[in-house]
Amino acid sequence: MRRLSGILSILAIGCSSPSVREPTALEEVVRQYESGEISRDEYLWAISEFEDDGSVSQRLSGTLQVSTLVHARAAPYVVENGFTVKAGTVLVIEQGARLEIASEAEVEVEGQLYAVAPADNAIVITAAPGEAYSDLFMRDGPNQFIGVDFSHAARSIHVTHDTGVVTLVENGNFNSWVDLAIAQNNSLGLHVRSSRFGYDTPPEEVSGETIRTRGSGDTVIEGSTFNYRTGYRDVLDLQDCRTEPEEWPVVVGNTFDGGEDDAVDLDNCSAIVVGNHIRNFRPIDLGRQDAGVNGGGVTGDGEGSTPFIANNIIEGCFHGIGFKNGARPAIVHNTIIDSNIGITLYQSAVGNAMPAGIAYNNILANNVGWLDGATNDVVLNGKWWRNYNQVDEVQATIDAQYNIFATLPSAYPGVGNSNSDPLFDGESALPELSGGSPARDAGLEVLVLPDVDLARALEYLERDFAGASRMRSGDALVKPDLGALEAQ
Repeated sequence: MRRLSGILSILAIGCSSPSVREPTALEEVVRQYESGEISRDEYLWAISEFEDDGSVSQRLSGTLQVSTLVHARAAPYVVENGFTVKAGTVLVIEQGARLEIASEAEVEVEGQLYAVAPADNAIVITAAPGEAYSDLFMRDGPNQFIGVDFSHAARSIHVTHDTGVVTLVENGNFNSWVDLAIAQNNSLGLHVRSSRFGYDTPPEEVSGETIRTRGSGDTVIEGSTFNYRTGYRDVLDLQDCRTEPEEWPVVVGNTFDGGEDDAVDLDNCSAIVVGNHIRNFRPIDLGRQDAGVNGGGVTGDGEGSTPFIANNIIEGCFHGIGFKNGARPAIVHNTIIDSNIGITLYQSAVGNAMPAGIAYNNILANNVGWLDGATNDVVLNGKWWRNYNQVDEVQATIDAQYNIFATLPSAYPGVGNSNSDPLFDGESALPELSGGSPARDAGLEVLVLPDVDLARALEYLERDFAGASRMRSGDALVKPDLGALEAQ
């Protein structure tokens, strides 16, 4: 292991903290890890080299004035009466440590928090037995929660910083939250990767949405898995997002395992939604159409919603992709199957702005009305849900080109559309194309996406849902297959 330059062998805890000082040994380890000078394994080794002299109390409260390492001990640390990590100060939690936060205590991180652990020795952040803690506020950073098990909180993590720093959550495990697993408000820099949500939550403790953002940006949700949500609860509820293209939320490569409301809800939010597997979002009782609960895969509302939705496999949803009231989604290279409705654009009420969508190179098949048996690959009104506009037959427009709408009795209007059987490979667990599929090499090569950065879109389209390559020449794809999966 390479030498960790500049790190002292003894950690000074409880020393004075003048306004101008040299970084402590602990702060130097964190700095080298942040900068990439040392690897994660080297960071973990360096932290393990600090001896526990017993000076840190098992009961944490008040304001942390100096950078501190919370060692792993047999007994849990109890956070009580509020606890603040002062600006300029680092709180480091060692692998294997357990924190129990009292229900009346709020944790405010105005400096930095690093809780980093390997998969086999997780850090645990939870509430006292039988309780739920309120919030773990991230006011500044950067921060890292890697290999942390969260449970029994109103909001397990609450990101509120807007200073160009990032709170990274990776390999986390979230369970039994009341309101949200993760909240982000008027903030930049929330990155969630390779984490699990709700899979160890008892059914009676399923509550709240999973990740909710308001007025935020630079949100990345990648490679994570989300368990079933009941009732009027989206999995990802992203609203009023920052409008700069580089700050659009990115939702990529996740698995959504069902719910009664929406997997990804984008109200006045433009986002990149690419390569996700979304399945089984539907009301439990199809005949009871309560407000809010309607089972969508990727949905959105408002003229500020102009997302790029590509390479997703969406199956078994009440509606696979649904946007309303002036939204302008670009729907490209998705496979939407076995749903009540494939794509729907509509007005939630008479007189609202009409949405206008783009649909290129998609495959839709076996989207048959669960209540009426209608062929529902594309529905341009909201009559399918009793609370929406029941008056106007046509409530939206869609520029549909080079799609297979296999459920329809005839080809949908638009250049290159067909209603051919896509001939999926029946031996595959995913809707892959067989050798004789009419979807092979049949896609539109030059894409026109008015509301989306084309160069960025093409970067995502160079790979399919499974990571296989698509050919590209400059600003065009070369003989792409339709749907989310490119035959190899």
